[in-house]
Amino acid sequence: FNKARILLEIVRKMASSRFSRTCFSYNFDWQARAFFVPQGIPNVVTTVFVANAFLDYVENQIKRLRNSGIEGLSEKDLEKKKEEITQSKDSNEQIFLGDCLKIAQGCCEFILHELVLFEDEKTLCFGYIPGEQVRVHNANMLGAALLARVYFQTRNSDYYEKSRKAMAYSVAALNKDYSWPYGELAHHQFIDNFHTGYNLVALKEWMDYTEDNTWQEELEKTYGYFLNTFWLGNGCPKYYHNFLYPIDIHCSAQGIVTCLKLKDYDDRSVPMAKKIAKWAIENMQDKEGYFYYQKTKWYTNKIPYMRWSQAWMFYALAHLVSLQPIPSKY
Repeated sequence: FNKARILLEIVRKMASSRFSRTCFSYNFDWQARAFFVPQGIPNVVTTVFVANAFLDYVENQIKRLRNSGIEGLSEKDLEKKKEEITQSKDSNEQIFLGDCLKIAQGCCEFILHELVLFEDEKTLCFGYIPGEQVRVHNANMLGAALLARVYFQTRNSDYYEKSRKAMAYSVAALNKDYSWPYGELAHHQFIDNFHTGYNLVALKEWMDYTEDNTWQEELEKTYGYFLNTFWLGNGCPKYYHNFLYPIDIHCSAQGIVTCLKLKDYDDRSVPMAKKIAKWAIENMQDKEGYFYYQKTKWYTNKIPYMRWSQAWMFYALAHLVSLQPIPSKY
């Protein structure tokens, strides 16, 4: 955990200075389908991922304590102990659990004050970056899932209410066959693999943290669509619902994560996650260990992107290994 604290301290210093509330950006320019984003402009995806890292630390530290002699405490005493731990500092002035939670709360405040594109009585939509009026469902749902997670820790009812309105907006966008369009613009009507996976995981986590099962049926049926539509029999990912190429390693990574996160909803989940991992290792991994970016009809793009390819496959395989070790030959 000391190494984790050191890394979190480094990440903490990378917060954007452009806004008063806590937020994070990429350290490079990037071109989205709808807009260009210069280096340093905060976005909801990076902000949510960073906030989740700090929350992971909080939850894992508390879990450690539960496993080290306090499991016999009553719920009241356990909550009291949790509060004491969360508010305490260590002698070396490294990251405190309380600070981790405050960072996550700051990210929620950024989302609520800088990224709301519209709000009516029943719905709202969070944007991707400040100042751009583009409604994208995975960005909206990631923001909602983070609010739900911090609501679980703080019981801030505003976080629950706003996150529910955001989820209501994106769930209403499902097609009749339970496919999920990427966004609302005319050129955002495509239905793709990994964004559907993002949405499923976000909705599942939102339901877990809020204990609100309003969209249980939508989750189950959309997950069934995901399993039935985006994968060949050997575990190779299709990029779109109606087209194979490009074969993208990010689809494989998110596919593994999605199947494992939703494993209780379909008996095919764990076998599918293993099949996806096996195919990716056999077809997309270089002999040096890194994963290729994409395969097209004509060539393989072997650029070893650190974030898009390596980090995501590391994350996915770590999930799989934590469930059941991969056979040594892989």
